[in-house]
Amino acid sequence: MQYSATKASTSSATSQTDVSSMGYVRDEEFWFKKGDCVVIVENTMLKIHLSDLERDGSVFADMFSLPNGDDSPNTTTEADPLILPDKLHEFRALCWMLYASPLELEEQHNPALFKFSTVFHLLSICHKYHFETYEKWAGRLLIKHCAHDKGKDTYLDNQPFSELENMLRISVRINLYQFTDAIERSVLRKLQERPSLSVANALNLAEELGLRRFQGRLYYHEFTRQPVLRIKSSTAYAFPPGDLTPAQTMALLRGSFSLSEYWMNLPSVIQYIKVPQTRSCAKKGNSHADCQAHWEAYWSPQSLKQVLTTPSFSFGTFEPGVSRPRHPGPLEGLDTLQDSFRLAPTISVPFSRLGLSCCRRAISMLIEQLHDTLADHFLGPLTDNE
Repeated sequence: MQYSATKASTSSATSQTDVSSMGYVRDEEFWFKKGDCVVIVENTMLKIHLSDLERDGSVFADMFSLPNGDDSPNTTTEADPLILPDKLHEFRALCWMLYASPLELEEQHNPALFKFSTVFHLLSICHKYHFETYEKWAGRLLIKHCAHDKGKDTYLDNQPFSELENMLRISVRINLYQFTDAIERSVLRKLQERPSLSVANALNLAEELGLRRFQGRLYYHEFTRQPVLRIKSSTAYAFPPGDLTPAQTMALLRGSFSLSEYWMNLPSVIQYIKVPQTRSCAKKGNSHADCQAHWEAYWSPQSLKQVLTTPSFSFGTFEPGVSRPRHPGPLEGLDTLQDSFRLAPTISVPFSRLGLSCCRRAISMLIEQLHDTLADHFLGPLTDNE
């Protein structure tokens, strides 16, 4: 990680008044009379303790052991402060960590008291200056509070879109994978709730950061979001306008074709796959052969008629020239199919309650597989060089 620090362009005879006249102000919280290290960040002076900055094997330990360019000793007084090219809120987050009480740090495990922004800024600056254990502490807290799949996330969803993009960059740089995934989900929720936000910009960022899986998620969002518009006096349908680049539009069209083919060919492809046996099925001594037989019968053309005529799969009707939402995509379709196994008594093959869990698990595996390969539909499969 690259960093830089400079000494103020003042002589040792420079007075406190001279420094103040340069436009610097004292930080109200982190100015300790007995501090021995004056740091300037943006236009603010902080007076803290050098021994605290040198904790945890940080780069500051080496920084102060090196001589200045003019062979004069390193000093960190008001007359000759250390100037850091950081953001003030990030450096103040580091100071908060250095001086917080054990009780305040313990409170960060409480969702009601968790200081999300402070801890995230702490993560960023600790990574920059190699406060390794502090960085791990901040990362684990962010994962604990944000990396869950329970719908909306209060901490992330309250952030503006631009800040989420910044957080994504930092999280990718630090390789905080679970937190990165949580940020991606929050971006997708914002795009869903606010159609005016640019999907093209999000796709550009995902490509820049090498987030192939996120690209697949974004394209799928666009695939299911695009309205369907029938052209008046024609059998044709209009391609809805958007802000995608020509390359992104081509990827979206490729994915639309590929996912349509995936869904149309799914029954014949998976009818005879081996159904996994769940623990509950094995524990009760259920005949797993019955589960396999039910699965194969379920995917037969006769049985599928019962599923494909449900409201989620029925053909829509609408007036020409009037747009309507697109039909559910394959992921939503698989969710509906998984739920349909609760209606198994309508299918002619005798089936036990335990066997239903095996078939639901098989659908879950299909859903996981589609999530894992979603980007392939839009971007093509990975090559040996990727």
